Amino acid sequence: MNPIGTYWRESVLTDGAAYVVKPDLIFTAVHFKVSEADYYSEFEEPLPEEIALLAALELSVGWDRGRLTQYPAYNSVRDERKTDLRAAPELDRLELLLRDALRTDKPTPNTPPDPPGRYQYFHWPNPTTIQTEILSNIDPSDDLLIRRLGTWLKAGMLSLHPMFSEEANYPLWISLDASLNLVLEHLESEGTKNPSTKDAQEFIHRAFGEESSGLRYFEDYYEDRIRTMHPKNRFGVTPVAPIKHCDFYCLHMELREVYRYFLLGEVLDPQIDHDTQEFWERFRAEAVGS
Repeated sequence: MNPIGTYWRESVLTDGAAYVVKPDLIFTAVHFKVSEADYYSEFEEPLPEEIALLAALELSVGWDRGRLTQYPAYNSVRDERKTDLRAAPELDRLELLLRDALRTDKPTPNTPPDPPGRYQYFHWPNPTTIQTEILSNIDPSDDLLIRRLGTWLKAGMLSLHPMFSEEANYPLWISLDASLNLVLEHLESEGTKNPSTKDAQEFIHRAFGEESSGLRYFEDYYEDRIRTMHPKNRFGVTPVAPIKHCDFYCLHMELREVYRYFLLGEVLDPQIDHDTQEFWERFRAEAVGS
């Protein structure tokens, strides 16, 4: 993982996917299937299994609990063995392979510095049980789900580059559109015939215990999308995108809540068990010490 991101402090290990934290290197390892898709693309990284793992880690941040933004490095190694990724010897072997590759690979031009490096850690402890539950509910073969989560993750990555703050909205809006399909499909499965965007927004209000707004699905962001993506539009012409930083962060957090709700089947705060006086006293002491 690239050091410009923000990361959980502790490793998360399952038999088929691992997030491994070392003092100077954070890396992921996943079992993956070779794609047999009937389309051509030169933009197939991160792989669906990697997106599933990264999304499970990043979706486990509750509302107003901060932003954790991971940034996968382009460097990778592929290994033919398919062993239990919870086994320490196996992870040690993979770490050595990766470190060898990082030493010998030429730096990728025009990209952030390659790992190893000094990492910035998220201030909350890992909600490991929730992370593994989310991961188990993400099907890497579900193309639309991976598209939703992958564009959401990429939006966060782009937002780390101030010069591309506007462009960070583009994949986020793709994710928003894909999330609408998720809600509409759910409504249809519950018996709603030809659900509308208003039906979708009403469902979100009910799920999260909110008052009805009478709006269409995330309608507050509609005009921004039109005015940004279509320079000449019915709202007028502007020389720059007429959007705000805060709208990006709000929508990114809102979609985080929506996706976690659908993957877990309930509204919850992953940080609630750690929100204690003891935690905040320790947090403040560490902040003063740094």
